[in-house]
Amino acid sequence: MADLTCLNEASVLHNLKERYYSGLIYTYSGLFCVVVNPYKKLPIYTEAIIEAYKGKKRHEMR
Repeated sequence: MADLTCLNEASVLHNLKERYYSGLIYTYSGLFCVVVNPYKKLPIYTEAIIEAYKGKKRHEMR
């Protein structure tokens, strides 16, 4: 979302909707992390994922 050229309500909502339907619930809008709650358990927090992110800064994980 941080790469959107026009950051208005319509483009943000469209972007979040597309990400939600694609299962991509996390995104950044500048300095803020935006999360859409899918209201279901996701198998994305395995021990390997947690260890990969532990102690890292956002730009180190791109």
